[in-house]
Amino acid sequence: RRVRGFSGMEIEVACRYGLPIISIILNNNGIYCGLDSITDRNSIPVTALSPNSRYEMMMEAFGGKGYLVSKPEDIGASLKDALQQKVPCLINIMIDTSGPIPKIVQNVKH
Repeated sequence: RRVRGFSGMEIEVACRYGLPIISIILNNNGIYCGLDSITDRNSIPVTALSPNSRYEMMMEAFGGKGYLVSKPEDIGASLKDALQQKVPCLINIMIDTSGPIPKIVQNVKH
């Protein structure tokens, strides 16, 4: 079953109630598109988030298990291990930020 959330605090609820769910984040450092690095914090586009955010550490802070995946070949092992856990898990998969920009954002002024 799919559960959608966006604030990050849904992981606290999952941990509080011991829900053995697996959250998978395809992390491109933003919403639609992100940045590889930040040189000026005042010029971050509204669609970008802090580069290389460690969302799996949020899960661990609340008592779940987190995985950081930076290579495609590591996804399977992380998912296999997460399926064995009895606590909520979060797999933070870092993806290429230089991929194509979705059409919905191409006309947004940054």
